[in-house]
Amino acid sequence: MKWAVYSDPSGDDYLKCIFFKTEEGARKHIALLIKECEQASVDSEENLHWDITLLEVNSECHWTENGLTLLPK
Repeated sequence: MKWAVYSDPSGDDYLKCIFFKTEEGARKHIALLIKECEQASVDSEENLHWDITLLEVNSECHWTENGLTLLPK
């Protein structure tokens, strides 16, 4: 996967992470999260602030003869 979206909609520091193959797919998901936050703000009658982060994945962990190793994609 090339893109990761991290979010904390509950505000309890429990991060949710979803991976995407394309930046477009990740950004569509972010737009959905923003709409959900806006609706939750209306429902609770206060301005909620969700942490949402978009990251490009540049490496992955793989098992090697030396154990789990971070390797470039």
